[in-house]
Amino acid sequence: MSGIIGDNTGRGTGLIKAAGGGDFVKLGAVTASGSSTVAFDGLYTSAYNIYKIYGSKLLPATNSQDLTYQVNISNSAHSTAEYVYGSGKSYIDSSPTHYWVTGMASDFDNPHTAVTLSNDTQLWDANHAGTFEMTIYDPLSTAAWKIISTRWSFSDASFQSYYNNLLVKNTAANTGVTIKYASGNVASGVFTLYGLTV
Repeated sequence: MSGIIGDNTGRGTGLIKAAGGGDFVKLGAVTASGSSTVAFDGLYTSAYNIYKIYGSKLLPATNSQDLTYQVNISNSAHSTAEYVYGSGKSYIDSSPTHYWVTGMASDFDNPHTAVTLSNDTQLWDANHAGTFEMTIYDPLSTAAWKIISTRWSFSDASFQSYYNNLLVKNTAANTGVTIKYASGNVASGVFTLYGLTV
């Protein structure tokens, strides 16, 4: 089973006035329940140049999993080794001796086939549900490599927040994004996609 929202679903569902004169327009939403992936595809248009995805209540169906994602090109998850990214992690445990440490990363000359947002795994208990925020810049551009910024937070025996910046070394237009856990299904999660005019 896959949670996916397509081009003709969820339009006209709301307009939220944002600070600074731009408009956030809700383009679609997905509620995951035992879903292999969560995907937004076919919703990017020339009307918006920045997109936001917000996620809450995220839990893996299999214990101790890392959240990952790929961009979509031509309506499919792009699995070519073109993902260059770095992460910083805010980490607080019961006896904190470190607060900011290095997270997951890939070398510019040795890109990965997907983005792994965490290097410590999320538990599947309801009280460890995660939150997610992604900013996607100019996905339809065919002139530049793509840039995406993500924040991903959850708790296990500690509280962790990952701040990730991605460069996709490909100028092809993106059609969406596919989110999933490294193994197993997405047990729960509510995701909403907005378009932003700036």
